[in-house]
Amino acid sequence: MSKEQAFKRSLLLFVVPLIISLAAYPSMPEMMPSHFSLQGEVNDYASKLEVLFGLPAILLFGHIVSGFMLLKDPRAAMQSDKLYKLVFLILPILTVVCQVMSIVTATGSPINSTRLVMGCVALLMIAIGNYLTKSKRNYTIGLKTPWAMADDDNWDKTHRLGSKVFIAAGLVGLLGAVFNQTVLYIVFLRGLIGGNIIVFIYSYWLYKTNHKV
Repeated sequence: MSKEQAFKRSLLLFVVPLIISLAAYPSMPEMMPSHFSLQGEVNDYASKLEVLFGLPAILLFGHIVSGFMLLKDPRAAMQSDKLYKLVFLILPILTVVCQVMSIVTATGSPINSTRLVMGCVALLMIAIGNYLTKSKRNYTIGLKTPWAMADDDNWDKTHRLGSKVFIAAGLVGLLGAVFNQTVLYIVFLRGLIGGNIIVFIYSYWLYKTNHKV
């Protein structure tokens, strides 16, 4: 299956949240949860029209824009089809997760939204980390430091380190979701940010090392 076919099929996945929204709309309260704290508590509400149809529409728009950019990347033909398929699944899956989370919470059913979202994000980080090393130098996917963009060797080494950062952060986040430990969520988020800063510095160090006069 080509990248273009994978993108078209990913668009069809947005029918799932539409069906969920249409089925749930009559029974939902006028105001529904739209935002959750790190502890999984609802801290903002919006109308059911916004939650059930507005949010999916925004995510669909983002999916179309990002898909267009990916497919029109001048180096798209050099990229792994599996990597593109993974990226094309991110927003459709996120949309379904957000829909289900808001609907279940609105009905009063007990659900820890933080564990659900963190578990999904952690698995996504692990999957991305696994495929980062397979990406080739391009303009849309990857850790695009100025020095990695200028050199294939720098790109490869930067992404090997980045892969380890994403997988390690994902494993910490997954443990946080399984054991419901807020401290692990914080470690996950800060570790991901700190790890990417280290990757940025490493990429620059590689550049300076290879360009010594």
